[in-house]
Amino acid sequence: MLSIRVEAERCTGCRLCEVVCSIAHSGEGALVAALRAELPLPRVRVLGSDSGYGLAVCRHCERPRCVDGCVSGALYVDPGKGIVDIDPDRCVGCWSCVMECPFGAIALITADHGPFEATRATKCDGCRDIGAPLCLRFCPTGALRGADGARGLAGETRRSRARRLAGGEG
Repeated sequence: MLSIRVEAERCTGCRLCEVVCSIAHSGEGALVAALRAELPLPRVRVLGSDSGYGLAVCRHCERPRCVDGCVSGALYVDPGKGIVDIDPDRCVGCWSCVMECPFGAIALITADHGPFEATRATKCDGCRDIGAPLCLRFCPTGALRGADGARGLAGETRRSRARRLAGGEG
């Protein structure tokens, strides 16, 4: 199961995660072609404020509120990869998932779909076509970290919670 941990205090606001994300989802096979194309919005966003930086990215939660709140069933947990994903054909653009996500990781975008415009949710897909989230690989400060499988961060959380419930130290 993929999980992403954010340590916002380590973020310097370089926005390399945003650039890598946009290029990865551009649909272009080569870097030069991607940079010449109109890049899509990144699925990770750096948020700046007077007190520092924050990162809005899907953590691929163990029990995702966005999936529970999705009225159309467009959001789901992919059992094979353990990522929270969106079926764009089922999304009705209702904002329910945006309001449910505690991390601000879901955005709505409006795009042309043939004869009409449609608003659909978009979020981190764990770079499913690449095999691993590139933002994690390219973050120079370690503000974005992740793991998958039995040693994943979600598994770490479950084991820690089980130890606490059993009366041991977390």
